[in-house]
Amino acid sequence: MMQAPFSFAPATMRAIEATRSVQRLARYMAAANGDPHLALRLYLWNARVCEAFYLPCQIAEVACRNAIIAGLIDLYGLRWNHEDRFRTILPHRLRDQLDRLTADQRPQHGSQADAWHIVPGLTLGFWTHLLTKNFDFTLWK
Repeated sequence: MMQAPFSFAPATMRAIEATRSVQRLARYMAAANGDPHLALRLYLWNARVCEAFYLPCQIAEVACRNAIIAGLIDLYGLRWNHEDRFRTILPHRLRDQLDRLTADQRPQHGSQADAWHIVPGLTLGFWTHLLTKNFDFTLWK
């Protein structure tokens, strides 16, 4: 979806400047040699570029996550998130994240709660950490 043409009216410019920090706009002002209209156009261009990358990044994240989960299921079974052999190799912060999400799903799904209910809530950091060298021999040998 294309964004509607943007108004550079003075009131609009003041409103934008009031809602963005000086520090946030400073990099765009520097790139625009102090021209506030160009700085705003650069800011909007950056937002559009970010928006264009959102869907491909989301698809890549889900594909990687699902590949990791397939490996975890092969090693630990469908309830890999409850498996002590898996849980003990996790750093405390990741184990805590897993426990919080598992607990959050119990009221809604009860005994039917499984790993697939918590997967969307686990952060990209959780999944990427499982790909670090710390897990080369425990998960991916």
